[in-house]
Amino acid sequence: MKRVNKRQAGFTLIELIITIVVIGIMVMGIAGFIELGTKGYADTVDRQQLQNQARFVVEKITREIRHAVPNSFEQSEGCISFYPIDYAGAYAVLPTSDDATFQFIVVNTELATPADLNGKQLVINPSVQDDLENGTNHIDLVNVQESSDDDGVLQTDVDSSQFNQGAVTNSVGNRLYIYSNKVSYCLEGSRLERNGVTVGDYLTSDSSFASGDTNSPNSDSLSRSGLIHIKLSFKQNDETTEYENDIQVLNVP
Repeated sequence: MKRVNKRQAGFTLIELIITIVVIGIMVMGIAGFIELGTKGYADTVDRQQLQNQARFVVEKITREIRHAVPNSFEQSEGCISFYPIDYAGAYAVLPTSDDATFQFIVVNTELATPADLNGKQLVINPSVQDDLENGTNHIDLVNVQESSDDDGVLQTDVDSSQFNQGAVTNSVGNRLYIYSNKVSYCLEGSRLERNGVTVGDYLTSDSSFASGDTNSPNSDSLSRSGLIHIKLSFKQNDETTEYENDIQVLNVP
């Protein structure tokens, strides 16, 4: 009787170990590539989010500053404050001590009612922020109504003992500005806050503001040019991006 020897098929222990090691190395290599790609994508997303935030903040500040009351800026201790314009207008004659009312018009906008102006303030030819708060060239608007003499002309009561006093000079273009709430942008650690509400994160100590008021460096040149200088430095994952901008205030006293 003839015997047939069958060779046993399969892995030896050494072959199995080598196979496992090779597969492990391949898996680690593939995992490394996946991790690198995932990390690169995550970094790109974070970078894009930071850039979007930075552009939004710069654009928001720029728009508000451009349309602020001229010479209403004050800069101190990492903050810049100013008054946005609610309405702009014109007048013909400054009130005197004999006048109980002041007549003016509001331009480039339509009021629902003149009473909408009550509680706001009006300023003529300001030179510093204090003129809008304590100076004798601003008026607290009360009892605003349409003048009975001229269509489209408004009038408000004036306390002649407080307003003017002979110290107010006429605006070159007889302009006036109506405003209400002050806006302040402040750097608080790594945050940028607008009136106490965070509008930006990841800022560094290199960020700063500069205006044309007397407390600001280079105030003379900035004031003459009607410029506000902002520098915002953002840092995330050891990457720093700086935005510097000279913002032109579009209005003049």
